[in-house]
Amino acid sequence: MLAVTAADLTDPVPPSWFNEAIVRALIARPSLMTSPAAYQRLQRSPVDWLVEWITAPAPEETRLTARAVPMFLLGSATPLTVAEDCALETVASDALTGAATPTGARSVAVWRDGPVAAAVELVAGLVRVAVVLDDRPESLSGTHADGWRSWLRLSNALALRDWPTVITTTTLVGASVEVTAIPSADGDLPAAWMQLVLDARQGAERDTVRALASAHGVAVPVLGFEGPEGIPVDIAWPQARLAIAVDGMPAADRDDLRAAGWTVLEPTDTVIEQVLDALNAGAGD
Repeated sequence: MLAVTAADLTDPVPPSWFNEAIVRALIARPSLMTSPAAYQRLQRSPVDWLVEWITAPAPEETRLTARAVPMFLLGSATPLTVAEDCALETVASDALTGAATPTGARSVAVWRDGPVAAAVELVAGLVRVAVVLDDRPESLSGTHADGWRSWLRLSNALALRDWPTVITTTTLVGASVEVTAIPSADGDLPAAWMQLVLDARQGAERDTVRALASAHGVAVPVLGFEGPEGIPVDIAWPQARLAIAVDGMPAADRDDLRAAGWTVLEPTDTVIEQVLDALNAGAGD
């Protein structure tokens, strides 16, 4: 979903949080690395962005820049230490309403733009964010429309994000209405598995990693491992010489891996059982 307001048509302006200097730092990070042009799209009006998306969609670049958007907010954010069980949307909502946030040892940062607040947290190599709009009747002042547009603009920029993301309002937070965090299916994974899911390519590779993560007793594999003779392996357990070939490995590469003592599996419905059998067999050697 893409939000477009009348101001986006008559008087479009770049988002206030965009900073060219931060782009140079972000593209040096492997999990946020994409073209500078992809980051420049964050400055475009929703209409211009939509036109380009129709003519030349770039979902992977958009996913990576969406991951990075909260990093732009940190330069003007206020650091806080909050309780471990305090939801990020509660932290952001408290900043808007003046409620006391339970304190603790967990580090977060809160960014404000009038009636909009974003709580940002860096965990296990990824960036979590909750963006909250103050929609209480008493907050609807003459400048509230600008804040509402800021909230929509952030929502647009975060739309294809695959790291934990919440977009909501103070009324919904106060009413304890359940909100969906993105990606909801991965929120309870151990940090090592969560990072692997996020690093995996969308499609069969990520689906396979998610399935492996949900199975009890599967050791965390390596993505993009370079096997014997430089053969690229999509998902690998090098010590067990076990591989899952996701993207149609050439027959010659399969033969060479097997000749070197590797087991090569396909991402089928039974791959979890096959992985467990192979790992258990290796542990007994």
